[in-house]
Amino acid sequence: MTDRRLARVGVDIGGSKTQIRAESADGAVLTDHIVASTGWDATDPGDAAAWISQVITATIGDLPGFHDRWPLAIGAQGIESDHAAQRLAAALSHGGWWASVCNDAELLLPASGWTDGIAIIAGTGAIGVARTANGRSLRASGWGWVLADDGGGAALVRQAARAVLRRADHGQARDPLGVALLADFAVSDEAELAATMSWRNGVEDWACHAPVIFAQENYSADAAKVISAGAQSLADLAVILVSRGADPTRIVIAGSVACKAPGYGDLICGLISAALPGARPRLLSVDPVIGAVELARRMAAGT
Repeated sequence: MTDRRLARVGVDIGGSKTQIRAESADGAVLTDHIVASTGWDATDPGDAAAWISQVITATIGDLPGFHDRWPLAIGAQGIESDHAAQRLAAALSHGGWWASVCNDAELLLPASGWTDGIAIIAGTGAIGVARTANGRSLRASGWGWVLADDGGGAALVRQAARAVLRRADHGQARDPLGVALLADFAVSDEAELAATMSWRNGVEDWACHAPVIFAQENYSADAAKVISAGAQSLADLAVILVSRGADPTRIVIAGSVACKAPGYGDLICGLISAALPGARPRLLSVDPVIGAVELARRMAAGT
């Protein structure tokens, strides 16, 4: 089904927030709405499709002329393979939607106006994806906040907590990072910090504490090391993807941590440029959901 006259809907589902944007066929913005990603889980395609359907209907269901055959493009955290994307698209189709699905990081290239290149996203989690000139899809990291996603918000807090606990192991006094992190978690000591992060708060809640690390960068050697190591991990994703055939001249970086934490995005770009001569990394200047809308436009155009 193709129809250039149809409105198009783009959805960007991240670990913390979801953005829904609808545009008319001539590009006029009909709505652009952000909701919390509470309850989002990509594991079961039926449950994920039901969650998406509820969120979209609640946010744009009252738009004049709205119906479920508007082309719908979704970039979602937790869609880690083409197979997973196809299963969720099929579940949405069974529910009546005309939808395409990809990982949320894959929205960055179309949002930049590119069809191939490298996209690195550092928000709650972190992942690097690439599409080659011949259409091959590549990825690096993005395996989850506990095991991977180094450089993303949750992993930065994980590494900061490890630095705080390491000081306790060695009988050293807390540095400013330790004092600030304990205060932000509202705990009294390192044992309570470890218990809270391990058993009382979900890993998905760690990332909201990342601003504390950046606030202490100039006062704590531990904070500075955590930030530097995180940025290096993200730069390494670009190097890995280039080694597998991705174009180093088209690299875009996005995500709430990469783009909003003071100096972090520039640090990542600098490390990529140093590692890959000729690379021209840049921070995404628009919301990634723009890429979802572009993919929906291509659906309507049959391209």
